[in-house]
Amino acid sequence: MKILALGDFHGKIPFFIKKVIKKQKPDLIISVGDFCAFYERKLFFKHSYISKEPLEKFIGKRKAREFAKKDINSGLKIINYLKKFKIPVIAISGNTDPAKYDDIYVKKYAKTHESDTYDKYYKKNLVENTEKFKIIDFQAVKFKDFIFIGSHKSSYPGYLPRPKWKKHKKPHSKYKKKLEKLFKKHKNQKNYLFIS
Repeated sequence: MKILALGDFHGKIPFFIKKVIKKQKPDLIISVGDFCAFYERKLFFKHSYISKEPLEKFIGKRKAREFAKKDINSGLKIINYLKKFKIPVIAISGNTDPAKYDDIYVKKYAKTHESDTYDKYYKKNLVENTEKFKIIDFQAVKFKDFIFIGSHKSSYPGYLPRPKWKKHKKPHSKYKKKLEKLFKKHKNQKNYLFIS
């Protein structure tokens, strides 16, 4: 089985994909996400990364949502481009993609921005888990003789430093349990790949 592994698009279609697919004829495309551009990157690192406050506090909810929509459109452009090749795609969400799990963001922020954005725009337009395109965050999927187990985003281990937002539990432990459950369920499977 030939697999083409891709990721970190950040809203841009790599020039080589079409050529590689034509030459190599992969059976499957695996992606670690980062479909969306993250246009607000500079503002995020200028304000949120240092202060540990959500970006919308500095630029306003309206502007934050404008960025979110623009980011999502850039991500959907990549997803739709990959779908055109009619090769199955198994992917996970990247740091710049909206996701249904709060992971590196606390729930307060996730509920007002991340999951709201995911539900309203990303999932609706993505038509998640179609036959040819699957996002498998904390899920397992079979393809040919392999089981693919997906994590999602990169995660800070243990305690998350967000003291101004709320008291934190350890989300890393929660996600670790989800993955352990998946691995345990498929422990007798000889061939599996972990996407993280």
